Amino acid sequence: MHNRIIEEYAERINNTLNLENDFDIENVVIGLDGTLEETTLNSGVIAQLTDLSDEEDKPKFKIQISDLIVSEQRRRFSIAHELGHLFIHLDFLNEEKWANNCRKSIIYHREEMSTGIEETEANTFAAAFLMPTDKFIKVSNCYFNDDRYDLKKIAQQFNVSKESAYYRGVNLGIWV
Repeated sequence: MHNRIIEEYAERINNTLNLENDFDIENVVIGLDGTLEETTLNSGVIAQLTDLSDEEDKPKFKIQISDLIVSEQRRRFSIAHELGHLFIHLDFLNEEKWANNCRKSIIYHREEMSTGIEETEANTFAAAFLMPTDKFIKVSNCYFNDDRYDLKKIAQQFNVSKESAYYRGVNLGIWV
């Protein structure tokens, strides 16, 4: 899937949920009828999407986060990354496809050095979901002084790492 299509999809979901810049991503997971669990995961795995269900009396999915993650910003991005798999690769919003995917016992996980098309797509989704284009440009313009962007303040507005904010700006062509 093309990056711009993924970004637009993530931003549409963000807008539909009417999320603020530094929204509580745990409430988003719960609102989507999912659960979040901090646990010990296999070596190198920092988050995973598991326990898919289309049964009414059970949560629809579980996102497990490594108990070794200490940064709130890293935690948020990892959860958003797993939501990317949920929406893009598992067709969460399409009931028929979701029910079919639930029967497959698919598990997606994010490792330290994730590569591959699906992982890149989930990262693209996470960045756009946490930092939608219009909001990102507006915040960036607010923190532009003396021909420089204050990356730390921009990142704080979205509760993401400076690195995530930097790459979002690069991908949007705001800075090089």
